[in-house]
Amino acid sequence: MEELNKNHYPGISQSWGIVGIAILAQIVLAPVYMGVINPMGKELAMLFYYILTIGGAFAFAHYIRKRDTGLDSYPIKGDSVKLIVLISVFTLAVGVGVTDPVTSLIPMPDFFIKAFAEMMGEKGIFAFMTIAIAAPVLEELIFRGVILDGLLKTKTPQKAILFSSFLFAFLHLNPWQFIAAMVIGSFAGYIYYKTHNLLLCIIIHFINNSTAFLMGLFFNAEEEIGQSLVDVYGSATNVLFVVGGGIIISAISMFLIIKEFKTRNIEV
Repeated sequence: MEELNKNHYPGISQSWGIVGIAILAQIVLAPVYMGVINPMGKELAMLFYYILTIGGAFAFAHYIRKRDTGLDSYPIKGDSVKLIVLISVFTLAVGVGVTDPVTSLIPMPDFFIKAFAEMMGEKGIFAFMTIAIAAPVLEELIFRGVILDGLLKTKTPQKAILFSSFLFAFLHLNPWQFIAAMVIGSFAGYIYYKTHNLLLCIIIHFINNSTAFLMGLFFNAEEEIGQSLVDVYGSATNVLFVVGGGIIISAISMFLIIKEFKTRNIEV
C-alpha cells in the first residue's frame, strides 16, 4: 500500500495547482479571446478560448499524471441504458428540486444578471459545443478522471468526492454556479466511485449543461435570471408543486440507482 501511495497523482496541493492553472490560463489568455472575436465570431472564439484554457489545464495535468503514475488512459466505457436513464432523471430532478430553489435565494447583482443572460443568449452550434460538449468532456476528465481518481487512492471516498467537487465548484468563481456545480459534482463523483466509468460522469454533466442551454433557447434569459421562483412559476402553489415534484423524483431515482448498484454487488 505504501508503494501505491508514492505513485499517486494528484494530492491535495497538486489538485489546487491544477485548478489554479485553469483559472490563470483564463485570465492570461483573455486577450487572445478578445483578439479572435472579430475574425471568428463570438461563439467560435469562446469555443477556441475554452479549449485553449481548460484543455490546456487538462493537458498539463495529464502529462504529470502519466509521468508520475504511468497512467495514460481513462475509464470511458458503455453501461446499461437503465443506469443512464436513472442518472439522467436524477440530474434533471435535483436541479428543479434542489439547486434552482437554493440558488434563487441568493441575490444577484445587475452586472451578473447581464453576464449570465449574455452567456445564455448565445444559441448557435458553437455555443452548444462549448457548453454541452467541450465543458462536460474536459471538466470531467480533469475533476473526476484526474483529481478524484487520484484522491481516491489516498483519501476516504467521502473526502475525495467532496474535495474534488469543491474544486469543481470553485473553478466557476461565483456563488450561483457554485451550488449547482457542488451538487452535480458530488453526484458525478459518487457515480464515478461506484462504477469507475467516466462516461457516466460526462453524461451527467451533459444533461445538466444542455438543459441550461435549452432554457436559453426557449426563454428570455435576461427576464428569467434573478427572478424569484414565484415570479418564474406564477404562484407559490406552482413552486411547491414543481419543487416538491423535483425532490420526490430525485429521491426515487437515487433509491433506484442504489438498488441497481446492489444488484451488481457494488457496496453502497
